[in-house]
Amino acid sequence: MKAIAPWEACSDLYREQFVRGGTFDSGLFDWIIQRMIRGRGRVEDFHEMYRRSRVMNAYWADKRVDFSRIDIPTFITASYASFVHTMGSIRGFMELPESVPKWLKINPWQEWYDLWACPESSDELAAFFDHYLKDIDNGFVKDTPRVRTTVLQYGLEDPLYNIAENEYPLARTVYRDLHLGAEQSLNFEPISASSSVEHESAGTATSVFNYKFDTATRLVGLPKAILYMSCPGSDDMTVYVSIRKLDVNGRAMVALNIPWSRAQAKSFEETDPKDHSNLLFSTGFMGILRASHREVDEKRSMHPQYPYHPHSKEAKVGPDEIVKMEIGIWAMGADYQAGESIQLQVSGSYPLLQEFEGVDHEEKQDGNRGKHVVHFGGDYPSRLILPFV
Repeated sequence: MKAIAPWEACSDLYREQFVRGGTFDSGLFDWIIQRMIRGRGRVEDFHEMYRRSRVMNAYWADKRVDFSRIDIPTFITASYASFVHTMGSIRGFMELPESVPKWLKINPWQEWYDLWACPESSDELAAFFDHYLKDIDNGFVKDTPRVRTTVLQYGLEDPLYNIAENEYPLARTVYRDLHLGAEQSLNFEPISASSSVEHESAGTATSVFNYKFDTATRLVGLPKAILYMSCPGSDDMTVYVSIRKLDVNGRAMVALNIPWSRAQAKSFEETDPKDHSNLLFSTGFMGILRASHREVDEKRSMHPQYPYHPHSKEAKVGPDEIVKMEIGIWAMGADYQAGESIQLQVSGSYPLLQEFEGVDHEEKQDGNRGKHVVHFGGDYPSRLILPFV
């Protein structure tokens, strides 16, 4: 093999697809197997393998790529819209040896649209392989930026994309803490007084925290939430965090995953509710963590903003225990104008739109019950750490 091009990659089936954050979710996989792929049904039973071992074992460990073994030119794409593949692609780029010629392009569009409806993407892929497989001097190496990012605008604005950079995450990134505070606030200054809010772990109940920008702001890279939480009445909890964008009137915004010029509707409100899908609309950037899987191995973390959870054992939560949870959030790129707000949502249920009607995200079967409590201020410095550029 002379070169590879992982076009929207998954590099760890446990952490990036089936057991993200320590909670099983077959998501779109079962829907595809049941309705789209024709064959004799001989596929791996990931449900059963999770039932046999909820924590890491040899089966799951074998499904994580060791990037140190790759020594050939690699052209990687990712997108914010296909979050199953987002972090697998980005981890690949970050952990490939520096001696390997490598490129990363974070696409502005949903992966199927990019693959089938963007001839420039196909042309670029062909140029990569022409150079490395046919030794054609076509300018690919000289003319192609090593990294290209995308910045979502939301609403009726198409994203900004093909933004050339030299590395990822961006070297000029400034990581700043937004501390959770009273009255649903996010604050750049630490909060001295301890407080808490609670929400039911089932259904759509959510604890939210907001910060309104007074100047135009760009966030690109790896966000992370550090939350101090408890779950009275239970010994475990799965926590979902999501970063949303609010307009100047405080309404949550969405981004279309294809160009508006190719859409039949002219706004989100005009679209048929059956089309309100993660495949078509991006609502935000999400992270997941099960409290009993909160252990972090800093030596194996690909970046301080994206903690590595070994998932090797379960550490249950005591009845009166408040636990610290470091939750890596999938890579983001978004612009905020003056008067617009960023919102951190904390919930016990899957917060994004479904991929297809009938897809059942199985966190309901995985133990959340009762109330979740978010503690902040004083001895519990819960915060959202954001990548400002």
